Amino acid sequence: MAGIHYFQRYHGKENVHTANAFLLINRLYQYKPQYFYKFLDALVEDEQSGYDFRINMTLQAKAENKKGSTVPDAMIVQNGYRLCVEAKIEDWFYIEQIEGHLKAFDALDTKYKIFLSLSNKNECGIAPKIKNLVSEFNKKHELSNEDRLIYRHLSFEMLVEIIENILSERDYEFIEVLDDYREYCQEQGLIDNKYQLMMAYASSATVEINKKLRLYYRKAPEKPNADFLGLYSNKKVVAIGRIHKIVKASMPADEVVLEEGAQVTDDELERIREAIVDSANYDDYNLRTVEHNFIFVEEFVDCNFEKTSKGGLMSGKYFELENDYGIEKIKEKTVAEIAEELSRKTWC
Repeated sequence: MAGIHYFQRYHGKENVHTANAFLLINRLYQYKPQYFYKFLDALVEDEQSGYDFRINMTLQAKAENKKGSTVPDAMIVQNGYRLCVEAKIEDWFYIEQIEGHLKAFDALDTKYKIFLSLSNKNECGIAPKIKNLVSEFNKKHELSNEDRLIYRHLSFEMLVEIIENILSERDYEFIEVLDDYREYCQEQGLIDNKYQLMMAYASSATVEINKKLRLYYRKAPEKPNADFLGLYSNKKVVAIGRIHKIVKASMPADEVVLEEGAQVTDDELERIREAIVDSANYDDYNLRTVEHNFIFVEEFVDCNFEKTSKGGLMSGKYFELENDYGIEKIKEKTVAEIAEELSRKTWC
């Protein structure tokens, strides 16, 4: 990840959580509008009426039910939409505030209207009351089908998952943004799933030395916010390990220079030194004067977690081992057991 953060971390007030969630959604629109529309699609996918947020371009389109209307050569139409977001810690939503928020839709100046609540819980405790308010709103304004106001609740983790599923593996720029948002949520206690996360890095050139030294390195300040590390090579994750320490270091002369306060054993120090010396064998590696984070694992266990889609893994990718790959009771399992289960699965 780049040396800057995309989302402010100065304090954990709820308005900051709302602002950062909105900033993520806004960045998605700025990055690729079609991805933003897919995100809106995901919010209303459980609704039975059809929605079309996108720009419609038609040729020789005659206006419907307009007596005497002519046929223009071309027409571009986009229906307006309004998305209102409210984020809370835990389940501290209260109905009076929600009532105030729904007034933002009173103008009826947009066709599509979505109210989204966010928290670190999968469900909102007052969701039935909110749904009643939304139903009353739609009845009051005689709104039906795609014109009606829709309510949806997401956890912060679900928000990340929806956007992650929209992205392709080549969306490097936005993957970096999303990873930073995920890290922000974990730092703030909005997502607590580090125990089941694995970050896999492309390591074709260095995979053997990584396995030998039981470490991997990334240019500082980038480091995984996960409990597991995977090594990717030749269309598969070929080894995984449980992370137990991350240390920032360089070696501008003959001695390894550690970040202030770093605690390492003599063995770990020697492994850092050997990795830095070995890096001279590869093009564009500068571990001597450029600080890197050295990620230590207890051990690397061979794995055969195959990628089935086209293309390779150019940088890194997070995997939710429990949610997406059904690896249960992760905290109780050995790395070998997890590797064995993953070897029976594929990813894309």
